[in-house]
Amino acid sequence: MNRVLSLPITHITPEQLELLQAQQHSTLVEPNGTIKLPHRNGLLELKFLQPGDYVSPGTPVCVWWKGGGFVCATQAELENEAQEAKSVAERVAQTRAMLAAARMERNTRRAAANGAPPVTAQHAHVNATNAPWVQPETTSMY
Repeated sequence: MNRVLSLPITHITPEQLELLQAQQHSTLVEPNGTIKLPHRNGLLELKFLQPGDYVSPGTPVCVWWKGGGFVCATQAELENEAQEAKSVAERVAQTRAMLAAARMERNTRRAAANGAPPVTAQHAHVNATNAPWVQPETTSMY
């Protein structure tokens, strides 16, 4: 869960803000509930905007710029999200492979029923992309 943070409550120039926006920062939540980011002119202090967003002191967090302000998430949450995304990507790849195999099997059965030679994977792809119901776009709005 991304938690919204305040703009730095310590003085910062626009140039320093741009440098902070360019990358993610890993740090710990301070005992007073703030997040401090080391910067060349000292520490920049950020607070949680919503009282319900507080994280236990000492929790490792990652802070980054998103859309128009700083947000943070705990390292554990980010790792869980990355693992879930990887799992989803693997399931999508498996499903695509199953669909391709089923498509090949169907095309082979159709070809056998019509007395045509078996369809190869290369031909199955060509046939799928050049299907008569798929019309290439020939007009342009410009």
